[in-house]
Amino acid sequence: MSQNTYSLCAAGLVLMLSLGTVPQINAVAADACPDPPCSIAKSADASSLEEIVVTGSHIRGVETAGSKLIVIGRDQIDASGYGRVEDVLATVTQNFNRTNGAVQEPGFFNLNHGAEVQLRGLGVGTTLTLVNGQRQGASGWQGSFTDVSTIPVSAIERIEILPEGTAALYGSDAIGGVVNIILRRNFEGVEARVRGSTTDSEATERSAALLVGHVGSRGNVLAGFQFNDSDALRCSARAVCAANADFRRFGGTDLRGFASNPGTILDPTTLAPIAAIPHGQDGTQLTAAQLMPGTANYTDNVTDNDILPKQTMRSAFVSASYKVTEQWELSADGRYSRRDFRFTYPVPPNDFLVPASNAFNHLGRQVRVAYDFSRDFGPVTDSGPTETSFFSASVKGMLPKGWQINLAGAYAKASTEFVESNFALNYMAIEAALASSDPATALNIFGDGSHTNAAVLAALRSRTAPLMI
Repeated sequence: MSQNTYSLCAAGLVLMLSLGTVPQINAVAADACPDPPCSIAKSADASSLEEIVVTGSHIRGVETAGSKLIVIGRDQIDASGYGRVEDVLATVTQNFNRTNGAVQEPGFFNLNHGAEVQLRGLGVGTTLTLVNGQRQGASGWQGSFTDVSTIPVSAIERIEILPEGTAALYGSDAIGGVVNIILRRNFEGVEARVRGSTTDSEATERSAALLVGHVGSRGNVLAGFQFNDSDALRCSARAVCAANADFRRFGGTDLRGFASNPGTILDPTTLAPIAAIPHGQDGTQLTAAQLMPGTANYTDNVTDNDILPKQTMRSAFVSASYKVTEQWELSADGRYSRRDFRFTYPVPPNDFLVPASNAFNHLGRQVRVAYDFSRDFGPVTDSGPTETSFFSASVKGMLPKGWQINLAGAYAKASTEFVESNFALNYMAIEAALASSDPATALNIFGDGSHTNAAVLAALRSRTAPLMI
């Protein structure tokens, strides 16, 4: 089996130091307000105020200008019935629906079938995604996006979305806006969740989550685990995909190709189909009289074609905080997730020039055949594991004269191993096998099914060495 393996690994360490003043409520002169309520406010200590943090602004307690902050709370997440973060975010109007990378073939930007947030549809890497206000490890080819699918939905307290460009505040990766996912902290007790869903086909999803937390007088601790498992959704399960690119019954056009098994004889100049190779024969004795002129065999885009991949995700998270004194607090957070995926689709079809010297060409001339190798090699298969981990620790405290200090450090790592089988073929070897006059070494593309020597087929697979990154 021909395989190309791509391994990606990225890690980062971030330190942040924040100093600022806490807004005072006793900013009114005493002689301007002689009533008791104002004098009471004047004596209030700043440390007794409840802290307010607004996504999109470094000014504490001040609402950001421009678009209003969109907040998706825990109750809304539960009411939605969704079991994955990317599905919850897909309901946001400003979010381009490409957020669920599982629905697309994994281009180089997204080898691991991850999910990104893309506000306003401005492109990969234009929406800053934070967790508890901190940047996360990047995923994908060259670390081009933040994979939100690795965050267990059971761990989320709320999601804050600022749907407008804030590059001046956060940097160029916030051109489209900012998404801040706030994880749960002050949870007391045990929470268990079980979720299952199915379609009118064999595709089902199962998830289970367990959350354990305790809140004390000086701090809290929270730990949880979530398991998600989803079957592949086959092309045959959906009418549009099962139409095999013939959309005439939906009011569209027929877009079917002619590369198939058995193949189709093409006009060498116009590449239009001129005859179909008949079914039910092995191609060793096919003659011109057996061809079916004026017809064509069509590419099979349905068999072994997945719309959604099979995925299994395991996620764990833990957080804790402790108040050393009334004004100083230590906190730490950690997350780990692993996803295994498998995605199949047909071998890309092509057409081949078969010389008259080919051992199985009994048509008396050179012919061009549109042919599909899927039945010879099996479907293209993409698979691999993806692992992400994140750890952060912070110290918060109050300094004299109303100053506040926040020192935080974070470590993040994301790695993906991408294995692709049967996608790359050795076309130089294919040309040599098509020209061979020896039945033991010649390529037979005139039959119904796979009728070429197994050793010959093995030599046609790409010999490209795996690419390790």
